Amino acid sequence: MSPQPRAEQARARRSRLRVLEAALALFARDGYDATTFARVASEAGVSVGLACRYFPTKEHLVVALYDRLATELEAWSLEMPAGTVAERFESAMRAKLALLEPHRRALVALTARALDPEGRASVLGPHTEALRSKVAGVFWAAVCGSTDAPGPDESAALARALYGVHLLLVLLYVQESD
Repeated sequence: MSPQPRAEQARARRSRLRVLEAALALFARDGYDATTFARVASEAGVSVGLACRYFPTKEHLVVALYDRLATELEAWSLEMPAGTVAERFESAMRAKLALLEPHRRALVALTARALDPEGRASVLGPHTEALRSKVAGVFWAAVCGSTDAPGPDESAALARALYGVHLLLVLLYVQESD
């Protein structure tokens, strides 16, 4: 591959990231509904057409944030400290909340979308199933790699339960007042 396409790909990745970061900042400052693609594009320093090419809808921006957070947590899980199920769950939750913190205000603005079962950005909807699998895998690893891991059937059930508890804790964290 010649240097020209690589440079173009890097420039495109930077532009896409600027669009996402601009949208997240606007969601945090002005709310989801008040954020328009024109404002996102302006803040990112790109055309509206380019912003829409990267993210056809605002929901795509939200799912991109979910994907980033899931991917970062999944990467963190490769270095998860040893310990009991409880210790590893606590460690995973601390890591998750640390990842959420810089985006907390944006997540508050996105809560209605995240909980809308009909929406593309629903955390429990079909469009985010692969992302849920990434995060659920972190809790499966926390259970199965623990020093007190139960048997295979119990591990799967416990991992699902911890994933559910994680969702509740994230909701509470996002809704907690500063």
